[in-house]
Amino acid sequence: MKRSLFIISSIMLIFMSSIIAQNGNRTNSKELQGVKSKKIQKALNLTEVQETKIRDLRFENQKLVLDIKNKIDQNKLVIRKMMADNKIDDAKLISISKENNELNGKIKLSKTKVWLDVYNILEDTQKVVWTEKFGRLGKKDIKNKSKKNLRDRDCNRF
Repeated sequence: MKRSLFIISSIMLIFMSSIIAQNGNRTNSKELQGVKSKKIQKALNLTEVQETKIRDLRFENQKLVLDIKNKIDQNKLVIRKMMADNKIDDAKLISISKENNELNGKIKLSKTKVWLDVYNILEDTQKVVWTEKFGRLGKKDIKNKSKKNLRDRDCNRF
């Protein structure tokens, strides 16, 4: 009895500590977003009208992304249910996977659209700063592709 109580309490302690740790990371992430936002505002010397338009764009995009992520999570739940019931429907699984890929593509596309919308709100001098400091579209992909090529090359040596 004591042993089972100890095991249960240990599991609960581990579970609660992981939840607390995850919530702590979210707070830090939100704080960093605020700092980044202030750096952008300072670097671009935005007017109040521009700040308002950009803020509205960000909120609209966040709402869109949340809706899309919710749909992706629902699809993942359907897949987990199929797996748990051991009733895997090939066509349905492939269909859900394709839908999730399309939804993830919409999220990436929305980030690009917001970047372009912000760019179009800015004045010419601000556009130069925006593209120099915050125009990192595509750079991450290029970096990841070169790493992948290096890994592939290293694997093919032997």
